Amino acid sequence: MQISWTGPDANGLAVTAYEIVILAKDINLWFATSTCDGSDGTIVSAKTCAVPMTTLRSAPYALVLNDEVKVKVRA
Repeated sequence: MQISWTGPDANGLAVTAYEIVILAKDINLWFATSTCDGSDGTIVSAKTCAVPMTTLRSAPYALVLNDEVKVKVRA
């Protein structure tokens, strides 16, 4: 799954990292994934990252086919 976002208005300050979290289905908690590390400079500049479906189907996310994927990104 490809996650992408528009950067916020930095008000003259550079954004140095993003917090990227995905909602787990069965326990209703938000978790980060190492495949979408918002402190990685490449991800920060591209404002995009990829999360393998195998990651989303395993714990703690436990998503199945046709589930809605909810993601939050914070600078």
